[in-house]
Amino acid sequence: NRSCVIGFLMTRQLMLIDWDHEREVKTLPITRPDCVSPRRNLVDLLKLLRSGGSLMAFVCARPDLANRALLAEKPIPVEAGFMGIITLEDILESILQTRIYDENDIRDRDRAVA
Repeated sequence: NRSCVIGFLMTRQLMLIDWDHEREVKTLPITRPDCVSPRRNLVDLLKLLRSGGSLMAFVCARPDLANRALLAEKPIPVEAGFMGIITLEDILESILQTRIYDENDIRDRDRAVA
C-alpha cells in the first residue's frame, strides 16, 4: 500500500538480526530519505543526495507534504502522491547516458546466458 510508506530499510541491516529473536520490523532503524518532485533537476538531486549522505530519494507529486509527514515520523499521506524511488545509480546512469553494471547486474546477466 503506497499510503503506508515511512522510509526504507537497508538489506545489510537484516544481517544483524538474531533469527531466534522474534523482532518486529518497526524496531529496526528506518531511513527516511528526502522526497523530491519528479521534475527535480538530476544534477540538483545528485547534490542533495551527496549532501545528505543518502543513496536514494522518494519521488512524490507533492514532496512538501511527504517531507513534512516523514519529519513527524508519520507515513507519507496519499495526497502527497508517492510515485516510487530514485537511486544514486539511476541518477548517474541518466546523467552519464550509460548503464552501470554492479555485481548483481553481472550475476543476473550470467544466469540469463547460462
